[in-house]
Amino acid sequence: MYQIVVVDDKKSIREGLKKHVPWEKLGYELIETASSAQEAIQLIETNCVDVLLTDIVMPDMTGLELIYFAKLINPDIKVVILSAYDRFDYAQKAIQLGAYCYLTKPVDLAELQKELLAIKQLLNDEAAARRQNKLFMDVAREQFFSQVLSQHWKSDQEIRDRAAQLQLSFQTGKFVILAAEVSPTQLSAPMIWEQILDPLKQAGELFCLETKEKSIAILLFPKIGNLEEFLCEFCDTLKDEKLSIGISNPYLDLSMISLACQEAQKALEYRVMGKESTVFFYDKIIPLFQKSGELSSKDEEKLIQRLSEGKQESFKQHVRQIIKEKTAQAYPDAPNDIYLTLICFLNHYMERSFGMIEQDLEEVQQLIRNVMSSSLEQTTQKLMEYIDHCFSRLQSDNRKVSNQIVERAMAYIREHYSEDITLNKLSQEVFVNPMYLSRLFKEKAGVSYIDYLTEVRIWNAKQLLNNLSLRIYDISEMVGYESRKHFGKIFKEHTGLSPKEYRNSISE
Repeated sequence: MYQIVVVDDKKSIREGLKKHVPWEKLGYELIETASSAQEAIQLIETNCVDVLLTDIVMPDMTGLELIYFAKLINPDIKVVILSAYDRFDYAQKAIQLGAYCYLTKPVDLAELQKELLAIKQLLNDEAAARRQNKLFMDVAREQFFSQVLSQHWKSDQEIRDRAAQLQLSFQTGKFVILAAEVSPTQLSAPMIWEQILDPLKQAGELFCLETKEKSIAILLFPKIGNLEEFLCEFCDTLKDEKLSIGISNPYLDLSMISLACQEAQKALEYRVMGKESTVFFYDKIIPLFQKSGELSSKDEEKLIQRLSEGKQESFKQHVRQIIKEKTAQAYPDAPNDIYLTLICFLNHYMERSFGMIEQDLEEVQQLIRNVMSSSLEQTTQKLMEYIDHCFSRLQSDNRKVSNQIVERAMAYIREHYSEDITLNKLSQEVFVNPMYLSRLFKEKAGVSYIDYLTEVRIWNAKQLLNNLSLRIYDISEMVGYESRKHFGKIFKEHTGLSPKEYRNSISE
């Protein structure tokens, strides 16, 4: 929806237009009416106004002068003149100054609506042209995929409509999500993902949803029959990178992408179950872990908090409580399920802290073999020993682990600053408790996470302002601000200049 301001020194005209024009139906938000040109200028300076509807004769400044100053602030603003004077010289001057059209009073509402619809189409065309800018398109697509993962859109059609605007065409038919992870390598992440993505195209049409240092999420519309066989052979060709892939259940509705991503990631976590396996299908993994063997979100949150804060005995006590509750479940494999779930959970935390090395993998796999062959008492004892080992390692490298947590959080912010990054989302990415992360970030980085995020956004905004083909409106979205007004406010607080003033200063 585009923003519009109405300017007229006569209250009856302002109120009449406000009441009788169906602004929302036409695709506009009437953000304000102004009684003077000076008031209008203030509104244009503090809001991202797309269309200005103005009288031509006003006490403090003429509509012609207002056009001049409005265009200085926002060169792309569209101006409609409404005048009681049917004078050719006024109309000619208005058009020379960049007005879109000149209409006479009394206002013909049908004609006005026709012009407003034409302006909306022009604004749409200009937005489409801007999206041709590769830089804008790349950032917009990153934001789109992030929003899909965070379930910003609730229906398949909404996702497809937005994708079409970004020149992305999704097939109809079943899709799966692949969560791929590699071990540390001398190759840079972009080179690794290039090695992975290009050959994977043989399996079907794919889209990269999200990349991290060692992992990638891929949307795949398979075109081959035996996907498992293809992926196993594919992983064998990348043995040096020790590639592992988790695959979700197949879905038809694109609004299920977020759930499918969780399934793929869950499947990938269980790669510790078998040293020889490299491909893990969620539908084959999940039967190994009955529903009552899963950890509740509340239990996960408590365990992560105790791990983050180094509360070893409290952690073990809560683990015992979970085991007691889960082993009381009335199905034969309940004890094994919860032990395996706890081992995988703890291994996931340690892997996030230290990375996975061969010795760690062998140790976890030996523990899993013990679970499958030992008594409950013996298994509990082995699990408690493994917990002691994990806490010992966390405590001995406490400074290193703390620094790595903050470094990963900062790296995530630098890579995803254009997205909506909340403290909860950031804590999930680095697998620690939100309050602990907030305190640790301030302690290690010297600023809060939100201040660091703002610094990164403003720095990137400055770089983008050098690109004169990008509108300031676009830049605000590209650096993560949905409200263009809020972006201008934050930018000025940090630089002392509005985005427009900053751009002018670097081009002088």
